[in-house]
Amino acid sequence: MEYSNFRRYRLLALLSVMMGAAACLSEEEFRSETEAVGDGADEIMLNAEISQQYVTRANDNGFAGGDKIGVFVVNYKDGKPQDLALTGNHADNVKFTYNDKDGKWTGASPLYWADKTTPVDAYGYHPFDEELSSVTAYPFSVHRNQSATVGNTGITGYEASDFLWCKSEGVLPSSRQITLRHNHIMAGVQVTLVKGFGFEDGEWETMEKQVMVENTKLDAVIDITEGEVSPAAGSYARSIISMASGSDFRAIVVPQTIPARETLISVTVDGRSSIYRMATEMTYHPGRLHKFTFEVAKLLPVGDYKLTLIDEAVLPWQNDPVSHNGVAKEYITVHVDEGEYIGDVISSMGIDPKEIINLKLTGTLSRHDHFRYIRERMPYLEAVNLKELRTKDQRSYHWEGGWGDPPYGQPLSADDYIPQDAFKNMRYLSYVVWPDHLVGIGDTAFAGCNLRGSLIFPEGLKHIGGCVFAAYNTQINALTGEIYLPSTLEYIGDEAFNSCHLTGEFILPSGLIYFGGRSFESCKFLTGQVHIPEKLDILNRGAFPDNLTGDVRIPQGIKIVNGISKKISSVYFPEGVEEIGREAFWGVATLKGDLSFPSTIKKIGETAFAGTSLSHIKLPEKLDIIEPNAFSWNECLIDTLIIPSSVTKIKHRGFYNCNKLTAIVLSENLQTIESEAFADCRSLDYIRCLSVEPPKLDGSAFNGVEKNNFTVVVPPEAVEAYKNADGWKEFKRISGYRNFVCRPMQAGLLNKGDVRTVVLNADGDWTVTETPSWARPSVTEGYKKTQFTVEIDDLPHGEGVRSGSIVFTLTGKTDEDGNPVTCTYDITQYDYEHDEDTEAVLQSATKGRNGGINITFVGDGYSAKDIYEGSYLADVEEGMEYFFGVEPYKTYRDYFNVNIAFALSYESGVCSNVNIWRETKFNTTYGAGDGGRLLVYPEDIMGYVLGDVENSAINNDNVNQSLVICLLNSDVYEGVTAMYSSGAAVAMLPHSRYDYPNDFRGLIQHEACGHGFGKLADEYVYHREYIQKCPCTCCGHVDDVLANKSLGWYRNISLSGKYSDIEWRHLIFHENYDDIVDIYEGSYFHARGIYRSEVNSCMNNNVPYLSTISRQAIVERIKDYAGETFSFDDFVADDSREYGEITRAGSYEWNGGVVLHSPAPIVLDGSPLDYIKTK
Repeated sequence: MEYSNFRRYRLLALLSVMMGAAACLSEEEFRSETEAVGDGADEIMLNAEISQQYVTRANDNGFAGGDKIGVFVVNYKDGKPQDLALTGNHADNVKFTYNDKDGKWTGASPLYWADKTTPVDAYGYHPFDEELSSVTAYPFSVHRNQSATVGNTGITGYEASDFLWCKSEGVLPSSRQITLRHNHIMAGVQVTLVKGFGFEDGEWETMEKQVMVENTKLDAVIDITEGEVSPAAGSYARSIISMASGSDFRAIVVPQTIPARETLISVTVDGRSSIYRMATEMTYHPGRLHKFTFEVAKLLPVGDYKLTLIDEAVLPWQNDPVSHNGVAKEYITVHVDEGEYIGDVISSMGIDPKEIINLKLTGTLSRHDHFRYIRERMPYLEAVNLKELRTKDQRSYHWEGGWGDPPYGQPLSADDYIPQDAFKNMRYLSYVVWPDHLVGIGDTAFAGCNLRGSLIFPEGLKHIGGCVFAAYNTQINALTGEIYLPSTLEYIGDEAFNSCHLTGEFILPSGLIYFGGRSFESCKFLTGQVHIPEKLDILNRGAFPDNLTGDVRIPQGIKIVNGISKKISSVYFPEGVEEIGREAFWGVATLKGDLSFPSTIKKIGETAFAGTSLSHIKLPEKLDIIEPNAFSWNECLIDTLIIPSSVTKIKHRGFYNCNKLTAIVLSENLQTIESEAFADCRSLDYIRCLSVEPPKLDGSAFNGVEKNNFTVVVPPEAVEAYKNADGWKEFKRISGYRNFVCRPMQAGLLNKGDVRTVVLNADGDWTVTETPSWARPSVTEGYKKTQFTVEIDDLPHGEGVRSGSIVFTLTGKTDEDGNPVTCTYDITQYDYEHDEDTEAVLQSATKGRNGGINITFVGDGYSAKDIYEGSYLADVEEGMEYFFGVEPYKTYRDYFNVNIAFALSYESGVCSNVNIWRETKFNTTYGAGDGGRLLVYPEDIMGYVLGDVENSAINNDNVNQSLVICLLNSDVYEGVTAMYSSGAAVAMLPHSRYDYPNDFRGLIQHEACGHGFGKLADEYVYHREYIQKCPCTCCGHVDDVLANKSLGWYRNISLSGKYSDIEWRHLIFHENYDDIVDIYEGSYFHARGIYRSEVNSCMNNNVPYLSTISRQAIVERIKDYAGETFSFDDFVADDSREYGEITRAGSYEWNGGVVLHSPAPIVLDGSPLDYIKTK
């Protein structure tokens, strides 16, 4: 046993491997205690921050409670800044201490402005030194062992090696506050070890690993006046033992250059060492994080290890798991050997357990009652460090409590578990450091605690029990940081994180086999897209956070779907799904478009789709009962609803208030329609019943439906039965059904005539009894099913809209009232200023030497009525303004010609589901493409523009320097761009009415501006994996990046993070861009091993801003196409960093969460001409 009483302790937070956003820095003002001073001068208020990229969190100013900084203030003299001296300044090395509980900095003595007008320069540094001896040559050393605690300070050598510095210039008293934004001026090194081949399951995770940074000088001299650091004269090169956190190892080094071929890094795995050298010299830059990623492979049968560098980068400094990441604490270390009892150990130490506030446990706990002792005897425990603790035979779930069978084979007791109820209801417990060896966390282990910050779980964790973090007795949920679920996780219990206030992107590990009900219910601050692990067989209700978005594909193997998330856009059910549970999609108003159910579904639960925004549904053939409220309040459901033959009962309010539904077909086996089943479906004007026996109909089933305005069609032999049946007899018009209808039923045209194909279905002979003079069917009579054509004449311009019908009459047949049985083919021809297949000019170029760069808009799913009524032109003009609403296109707009081509679709709207077909010009279909995405035919669109449009501005000579934008007549988010290697491109995207940034503007600027013309790569992230190692088949990898870069494209991303290799190195230290341009890891669908130039851009999440290197690449292309010479100096002079307009499609306020993403561009070899010739 061991007892240590350290004066200071910093709570560890495990480092997440995911790429995070830039820090959210506090804007609060901090003020020391008020004290009167003469001359009316005000007290100086101080705010201090750390400038770094937050990977694990972004929730404060970077400093922790108890941190101390030294502050100098220097007054201006005669309006000019003065030099900083060791003494004699306005303020000399004043100590300020941060109190994280009230968010204030308190000075050892208050500071005041000299007067109300004199500006000052302020300097800050950390760590504070009471005995600071020089401001120009301050001696400082980094620690050799950065993994060990320094003396009795409670901090590691790593944190003690960090040095922060800042200078705030020309601050006026009128500002009241001085903000000191500190920078790291040492250099950071991070080495990440990735498991390669040759290891047994679980072997890699249990191996001891060590990383050392070699041949660096430890002693430095710091010039606090300038924030510069250099190796001290006479300092010797030594090795640094890095600090470990999972697979990452961090060290802080003095900025310096290591000669070529010197050993840089040594890696020891299981006692065997490997070294890494570079053929060129290596420079560690101040304030930068130098990242090296090595794959470690085990060579069989000898068992040696092979070290392979798979990635190297120089990035902005990222926060780490130690520095300034917790409250300074005094803690007690208790070591318990296997077989000992923790109560006996603490008793022998002479400590009252009630007095323990911060506890560090080491050793092995092998009895079931250790944690009961902690719960009952340490009521005021605030922090617990379990990093060096092992456990044996700990109970993992509530078996005896009657919670059911063991979860997925989980043993009742297991090793390396935090057991069930371990810290339950310890309401003061706020911080926990996870064990290095952690397999599971038992049921309710932290329920009722007040844990704070992030939950970054270590690799190796397989099981998180039920209600682990349930807030039983706490009024405030303080888990407001990020959550990282390790790749090893297999089980998440019911209600495990229910109502937690965790933030950031939510990603489930791919190996998850059970995802408990209500696991993340009411976790409203988690964002991202829904990705469902393939090994699940049930989706439990409330498992996903409410605010996840996306177009969801249910994986094969899932049998039951009880819910997903409240913000998804569409859902695809594969064959094999058998049940959709109660309230599964209740209130998911963002669920839009068409929904087709697989034939295997046997049950759709009560209220399952109530309150969604579906427009069409195709019900499954094995469905027996429509449950109560299953599809009620679907106010977007339109057209015809067909009840399949398997359905025998429609229960209470099954389709209540589907007020846009116009027609229903009731199956031949339907027996019962319960109360208000179709009540308030006020648009109904067609009901067809296939059953000879009238279904039992509740008197309120069709309340709110006007029963006198349309005919209920029934089998001819059942007319009298329906007329006399309760409920049905309220309909005043009931008629026998005959198979007599033409398809399509109508035609819409512009002025140019056409020849249309029609198919007529009939029970017998039929004749044409009426036709307009300007439309001629190719036949005048027929028998049963007949296909023929209708020739429609041109409509002269200026004559106005004309309509007419071809009337077909069934020979020798009359209805119940003695009238002839007829059907019609209705034709409307619209008088419009532009003919079909012509082009109009929207904008003409006024700059450039080659007549302008051509952009042509063309539509798919825009009918003659859409064009005539102006919606097509309005959509195109809106899209054009969005295109030129983002820089650099806004500045260089005059280089472009913009034209609109009038492509006519027979039906309005594109196919929004593979089972709902619409006859459109280019046959675009949602859900039919790769991965269930958008199915497009770019060769047809290009062929139309080049071959069918009269006097097209885009022709064979300029197509490779032109852009086609095909607008899809749909409000559902999607989009894809086809990029030909010759340079031509066609961007295909809908008029999305989703909320910012997933709206129409976002799609235009991402697809057309970014991909189509700019040839830019996507920057968003799907996977945490290294791009070089990612096994997925859903997105592009290294070969795709290299192929596109060989064409001169994708200049906004880099596979290397080294200064010498990146495309934008000239911008990093440019005075106009050094504050925004850098090297940021994470891009092109992967979080690791690929880099982008700025924190955010349109290619990341559709914001109205393109990164600087993207703007430069676009301007270079504009100048090239225009026949002008690009000048970087001219680019800088004309460049604008302003964001475009923040658009709003609805009332939703975007909170910076993860947005929807379109598929990657389609890259086609050659030119469109190659495809058109062989079409």
